[in-house]
Amino acid sequence: MTNNLKRIREERGLTQKEMADILGYSLHHYNKVENGTLKKKLPIWKAAKLAKELNITLDEIFLDNNCSD
Repeated sequence: MTNNLKRIREERGLTQKEMADILGYSLHHYNKVENGTLKKKLPIWKAAKLAKELNITLDEIFLDNNCSD
């Protein structure tokens, strides 16, 4: 998921601050989420909010893009 957040953010030309604002997080907190150093996972309701805001699916946030299925 953390790699997906970074990829999604970069593909849309967003800064970490802009992503943090969408999620209602501080920049510091979002940075930890994106880098995988936060002990808690991104809550599904926050992910749903992000997906809606960016017009993407929850799969794009949570699923590993390297799957060969």
